[in-house]
Amino acid sequence: MISLANQFAEDGFTVDLLLADGVRSPPRVLDSRIRIINLNKTGVLRSLVPLISYLWQKRPAVFLSTLVHANIVAIAASFAVRNRVRVYVREATTPSIANKFQKGGIKSHVINGLRRWLYPLATGVIANSEGVSEDLIKHSKLAGNKVFVIPNGLNVDRVLEKSVEVVDHPFLNRQTVPVIIGVGRLGVEKDFETLILAVNKVLLNREVRLLIIGDGTLRRDLAELIHELGLEEKVDLPGFVDNPYKYVSRSAVFVLSSLYEGFPNVLMEAMVVGTQVVATDCPSGPREILMGGRYGALVPRGDVDAMAQAIIAALDNKPAKPSLNDLRAQYGIEHIARRYEKVLGLNNSAPGLK
Repeated sequence: MISLANQFAEDGFTVDLLLADGVRSPPRVLDSRIRIINLNKTGVLRSLVPLISYLWQKRPAVFLSTLVHANIVAIAASFAVRNRVRVYVREATTPSIANKFQKGGIKSHVINGLRRWLYPLATGVIANSEGVSEDLIKHSKLAGNKVFVIPNGLNVDRVLEKSVEVVDHPFLNRQTVPVIIGVGRLGVEKDFETLILAVNKVLLNREVRLLIIGDGTLRRDLAELIHELGLEEKVDLPGFVDNPYKYVSRSAVFVLSSLYEGFPNVLMEAMVVGTQVVATDCPSGPREILMGGRYGALVPRGDVDAMAQAIIAALDNKPAKPSLNDLRAQYGIEHIARRYEKVLGLNNSAPGLK
């Protein structure tokens, strides 16, 4: 969303970025023309009253929100200002699938109920993949004409620029053994356990190394699995890094092992830097991005053997990759911003976006 906001500013729109928690630092890669509005509340749900005040005073041409907590608050705030502001909400994951893996108790049930009740009342809902759109229509009772599919945008030039920065890691320095890489939060939805087990099988066939970039609640569990398998010298968990692209660009194969997604940017980013890719055929996004398997292997979720075989095949066979021009035309942030502007009704309106 930061790339999208930057592009809106580049296109001449007045853009305000609203932060629920004013204590946190604003995004570092932010266009200087974007005004940051701190609502100064600890938690999105507590930001309802200051958001109502903001909407009432500023009356933006359109208000765009993302993530379910913020979306619920945005729609509720639009009621308070008597629907004088058009509110669009963006759903970035497949709700019904995510609910099966997230254990949020009563709070999660309340949030899901509010989503089903409030989303139909938004001006429009933007889904970042066809799979997310279908899920919303089916499970949130949304009318099809209220849901617009716009994939995530990609700043191709920035990814390429960051991908050539110097990297310092023993697996990649003076590289002689192929490196497999995964990137993402160390949570249940990314299923890095299957990736580690798959690489353990690959090691029966050839020497490889595995890097998993990211941090999260399952870090200790994954470290214990690595220890149990005796892979401490061949699998590493470096933690969170500011620039994952320089690691991905120097790896032989990028693997997306997720149980579910919305539209995984990291898969597109791996394709931009020229790394071979393997992905689970999870809902939603990988099948769309990889054109049904044309640009990389699609394997069943949680299938260790299939993932191991696909990694070996990617090392050996080098399947076709889309051109940079094709990726720019389909996912470049400039192109995606045009699609947002059309859906949000900004093409013929005076500049002004929140």
